[in-house]
Amino acid sequence: MATTLDFDEKAAAQVDAIYSTPDVAATRTAVLRAGNVKPGETVLDVGCGPGYLLRDLALTTGKGGGAVGVDISEPMLNLARRRCAGLANARLEKADATSLPVADGSADLICGLQIYAYVPELDAALSEARRTLKTGGRLIILEFSLPTNPLLRTLYNLYFRKILPRTATWISGDKSGAYKYLPESVNTFIGREQMSGMMTNAGFTQIRQHAMTFGVCICYRGEKV
Repeated sequence: MATTLDFDEKAAAQVDAIYSTPDVAATRTAVLRAGNVKPGETVLDVGCGPGYLLRDLALTTGKGGGAVGVDISEPMLNLARRRCAGLANARLEKADATSLPVADGSADLICGLQIYAYVPELDAALSEARRTLKTGGRLIILEFSLPTNPLLRTLYNLYFRKILPRTATWISGDKSGAYKYLPESVNTFIGREQMSGMMTNAGFTQIRQHAMTFGVCICYRGEKV
């Protein structure tokens, strides 16, 4: 993962505030649905951040399953540890997306929410995800995207550059501006077809992409055969 995601405590608190907003919560619900998470499964949350999705995954997989959260930021991991306290099947590891701390073919599902955009060696990260998945395992990647409709793109930029930052600042009381990494990532991330092609090259099949919120987010799904 890129060093831009190695947050200090102040920036981690700002991101935590963003992740608590209703629109971001809705993306987690969509990922759970797309991943078809089942009790007893082993799942990885790559770039788990403050642990919102990890907690949901741990609760869904239950006592017979397990949820592993991976992040390079110790302040983020600390937030996730507090959020997942009391969940015996939730585990946190400090690690990189290109070197996941799990055995070959051990995971049923890997999720990455707004994280792979920051991985410099994306090909290596996708290959690493495939290594850790069982045959038939699923990879879910959710990333921001620019809407193709010009009007929607204008409204998108207004929301992500003006409204969301102010909402997060109001919730957290932090005026550090750490939120800015979110909208900036949208303008630099690879296109939809390119992402699907990279997943294919990494060995994933049955690749699908689903546009959410008028194309602001794209949910990619692939399987290991």
